[in-house]
This record gives sequence, structure tokens and C-alpha cells, in this order.
Amino acid sequence: MAQSRQPHISHHHNMTARAYAVDQNGSYQNPPTVATPTTSEETPAKKSCKRDKFVAFRPRILYCSLFVWNTVTCGKFIAPLLQHLSPNFSESVIGETLAIQYLIVACLAGWGGSLADTAERRFSRWGRGRLLVLAGSVLLGTIAFLGHSLPELVAGKCEMLGTKYDPEHAHWDFVLAWHVLMRFVYAVGMAICAPAIDGLALAHLDIMEGATQADFGKERMYGALFWGLGSLANGVGIDRFGFDFLYFMHSDNISDNRLVYVGFGKRFNGRFDGKIDAIETKSFAISVQFNKEETGFSSQEEDTNSKEVPASALLLMLCKTGYGVALMFFLFVLASGISVVDNLAFMFFAFLGSSDTMNGFTVIFTVFMEVPCFYFAPELLKRHGPGRMLLYAGLAYVIRVTGYT
Repeated sequence: MAQSRQPHISHHHNMTARAYAVDQNGSYQNPPTVATPTTSEETPAKKSCKRDKFVAFRPRILYCSLFVWNTVTCGKFIAPLLQHLSPNFSESVIGETLAIQYLIVACLAGWGGSLADTAERRFSRWGRGRLLVLAGSVLLGTIAFLGHSLPELVAGKCEMLGTKYDPEHAHWDFVLAWHVLMRFVYAVGMAICAPAIDGLALAHLDIMEGATQADFGKERMYGALFWGLGSLANGVGIDRFGFDFLYFMHSDNISDNRLVYVGFGKRFNGRFDGKIDAIETKSFAISVQFNKEETGFSSQEEDTNSKEVPASALLLMLCKTGYGVALMFFLFVLASGISVVDNLAFMFFAFLGSSDTMNGFTVIFTVFMEVPCFYFAPELLKRHGPGRMLLYAGLAYVIRVTGYT
């Protein structure tokens, strides 16, 4: 039997985490498509994890739980919540705050992926490192979200003590700055959470019997479903109980997340897993071609000290050609439009007289279109290519914004 070892996948997942973008819902898009890994020798059959008394869980369990958490902490109701928390939150301040939040996520996502990969290499129990980093990032986001309630609690305490509290005189700027700071702290947590959950999902799919990493979109589809259901539940709750319902929803979901984390770290017999014995991986080479320029790298499972590719090198590799520069510019413009339009969409709908319940239904309608895209993502990318699919996405977004106006 081969010697016990961890599957060496963190290098490639870290590279993937640095290259993807965060979509308008604060969620995570599929990792960029590269050429299919090819082997120089015949691929050995995967060894069943169950024979080693370990079960690789379907990542959909994580996505369902975390996306409900995401609808509360970073969903489309965040802009109305900020406006409710402070009257000094104008539309422009809210838009700029949330745009900077997404900028922080985009800039720190590579570091977050590297942090998750480093933790994974340091733990002898497979999957535990990324799982702990993921749990820590969720905890940081939770603290930031609950921090929004602190100014109101302080105001109530001052009233109980008989002290005068005048938010329009000396405290309004502090309250505003506090809420902005909480969004930035949350962004740091999300920058760690996004690559950690995707890396963990790909790792489980890689060793799961009967599954491959090509199933990533299908697993991510369940996150979209619960994103819609969570948004609808939030809308109904806000209409009935006010914005305090979000804190209740958040507390309930945190308990569910904890159960999921515990389940992901256990054997199927209920005890925590040790090292996985004799999970066989293969040596492979990945080749990425930009027009006629080809860049590649290879990885040996035995080479556990391979150097990581820095984010700056990846960016320079993309910008070697005119197509790469145009692609990066397109992504920047598209992300800018998303950060402005989608973040303020519910405030715009409220101006038109929409209820929060109806706002939640709009997310459900969006999910109906997202689900087929996630399910057929591998086939669509194979048939049309990522470049053409990005153009289709940009055209659809222009039509959407034009329809709003």
C-alpha cells in the first residue's frame, strides 16, 4: 500500500482562487476554464474514499448553508439595511461603500486562497486546514455583521443611564464611519471565505468516487437555489418584523453552519477522520493558450514544495496580448456596473413602491435563470468558449440595465 499523504492540490486551487471574480450577489463564480489536465502516463483509477473509512461530502451541503448566511450578511438587503441604520447613508455613500467592499474582496482573494492552502498543508488531517480557515472567515464576517447593531445598543445604554445622546450633533459621523468600517471588515472575511469554500469543494470532488471537478457548477447550483430561498425568507421577515429579523435569521443560520462544519470533518462512522490512506493522485501538466502563445506548467504529486504562482505573474500572463488586456478591461467595467446597479437595486425598487417580499421574489426569478447556466456550464464553456460567454453576459447585463431605466 502506498504511503499515507495528502492529495497535492492546493497549488492549483490557490492559482484558481486568485483568478476568479466575485459576482454581483457577493457570491463566487466558477473558476476560470483552463485546458483539461493531461497525463504523460495512463491515469490510475481513483481509490474509493470509503475503503479508507472516509466520505468526501457533496460540496452542495456547504454551498446551501453558506449562501443562506450570505443573503443576510451580504445580500441585496444590505443597502436598505444601511439606510435604515443611519439616515446619513445617502445612495451615493452606500454605493461607494459597497463598491469598495467588493474591491477589497477582489484584491485580497489571492491572499485568502494562499492562506487556505497554507493551512491545508500544515494539517495532517486532510481537508481540516481549509475547513478551519473557512470557519474563521465566517466568524469574522459574523462579527462584522453583528457589529452593525452596536451603535444602537450603545444609544440604548446611554438612554438607560440618563445621558444625552444626540446623533445629529457629535455622533452621526462616528456612527456612519463605524458602519462603513464593519463593511470593510466583512470584506476581508469574504476574501478568505470565497477561495476557501471553492478550494474545499474542488478537493472533495477530486477524491469523490463517481465525481470530478467538472461537477463544480452543478454543486454551485444548489448555492444559487438557497440564495433565492434565503432572499425570499428575508424579504417576508423584514415586511413582517422589520430589519431586526435579519439578526434572528443570522443567528439561526450560524447554528446550521456549525453543524455542517462538524459533519465535513467526520468519518462516516461518526468519529473525526485521521489521515487518508493511499489516495492515489496523478502527475499532470496544465497548458493555457492565449491566441498563439502557450504557457504551461507541470506538477508532480511527489513535489510538495512546488513554488506558488504569484498574482502579479498571473496578471502579467493575461496582459501579454491585446485580447488579455481587453478581457481585463471588460471585467473591470462589468464589475463596476454590477457594484452600482445591483447594490442599489432594492432601494430603486422601494422607490417604485415595491415591498421587501416582492424584492425577494425578484431574486427567485433571477435564480430560475441561473440554475440552468450552472448545470450546463461545462458544456456551454466547451461549445462557446469563455470569451464568447463573457460577451453574452455583458450583453445581457446591458439589456437588463436598459430595461430598468
